Amino acid sequence: METFAVIGFSTLLLFPMLALLDPAIPAETFDTAAQIGATLLIAYAVETSWWLKNSRLRGTKRENWVGYASGIGACGFVGVGIALVLSTSAAGLNWIEVLGASWALLAISLLGGLVATLPLLIYEWTHHLQAEYPDE
Repeated sequence: METFAVIGFSTLLLFPMLALLDPAIPAETFDTAAQIGATLLIAYAVETSWWLKNSRLRGTKRENWVGYASGIGACGFVGVGIALVLSTSAAGLNWIEVLGASWALLAISLLGGLVATLPLLIYEWTHHLQAEYPDE
């Protein structure tokens, strides 16, 4: 739930900037964004499911991480869906379409950033949780 709140708040912050620019984004751009987002969503699901399968420790930190990972995936899924819907619209976007474009842009960017950095984050977090000595 917190992930939806963060993406929603960030969308509301980005929305006025995009609305003032009044972008004339072609529908093909959203079609491409949906394809890229779907690919990133698959990569994100593979990475996170691999980590969940191989992690041995259970606890509140892990449960929180699973919640955030699921929320980010769900936000990305919604972003890909919005991009697909916008791929059928005309070049001139109304305010609700600009709001949706803001969500899609943020969610797909978040997925891309996490797919790129998740191996490092998982390595560091797993090492921290499974360290033999407390000072490692």
